[in-house]
Amino acid sequence: MPIDPYVTELIEMIEGSLSDITEALRWIVVVLIIIAVSVIVAGVK
Repeated sequence: MPIDPYVTELIEMIEGSLSDITEALRWIVVVLIIIAVSVIVAGVK
């Protein structure tokens, strides 16, 4: 079946982009937490 390689390649591409998106979201969350903590610390001082 000539369709199979294309399908598996497409699935791998989608999985790769999904992992990239989750990685980017994780970094965004970390940055937001750092900003929030620094704002709270600045507000306390």
